[in-house]
Amino acid sequence: MKADVRTVLWKEYREMFSGPASRDNIAVTIIMLGLLGILMPLQQGVGFVGSPMTLLYSYMIPFTIILNLIADSFAGERERHTLETLLAGRLSDRAILVGKLLASVLYAWAVSIVSLLLGWISVNVAFGKGHLLLFPIWMPLSFVTLSFLVSWLIAGFGVLISLRSPTVRQAQQIVGLMISVPMVPILMVLMMMRNVTFGTWVMTVAIPALSSMLSNVTAFVGVMALVLLIIDLALVRIALARFQRAKLIQG
Repeated sequence: MKADVRTVLWKEYREMFSGPASRDNIAVTIIMLGLLGILMPLQQGVGFVGSPMTLLYSYMIPFTIILNLIADSFAGERERHTLETLLAGRLSDRAILVGKLLASVLYAWAVSIVSLLLGWISVNVAFGKGHLLLFPIWMPLSFVTLSFLVSWLIAGFGVLISLRSPTVRQAQQIVGLMISVPMVPILMVLMMMRNVTFGTWVMTVAIPALSSMLSNVTAFVGVMALVLLIIDLALVRIALARFQRAKLIQG
């Protein structure tokens, strides 16, 4: 089983960085590292190393990175007419599914961690003034945990869509719509506050409210992690149940 999963991982990463979509994947990664790893932390300033707002990156980065990768997982194989060859091999259903999920999850997780490190370095260079600015211990631990579980969440939803989507574009649209739903309330609030600048609203309303809500960060992250873990496991079980070779080939 482990050897088969490694085989699928090797195949996925080879296609990810040398296949037809490699330029897009690399470009998206570079843009995300520049935007969420350098530009936005610099705009946030010293607050980046201590504000609970930084935990939002654990959702934003996996969403952006995984969207294209997971949509391509099965829909892309179907478009390229390589799905039949993959399913006709000796690899088990579980190995194929877990391998494709892990490829997206581990890559998005790695990019998330690198983005956090880049942000920390950028803020120290720009605002350290000779002193080393450090995260409170809960920040990196929470970020690493949440970004991993969020990556599984997005990959789990994405693979369910990709299993039945005839094209990558359709899978991307559906997955993007589903995962973007949590952002709708935030956008509505911003639209309602037209007379208040975004920066003023963030500093006077959003950050204080979020800081108050996360006053007990350990408990909050623990509850979130438990909920995400339960959903992630459920999604994997559903995906395994829906992984039927005959139906996938018929597509």
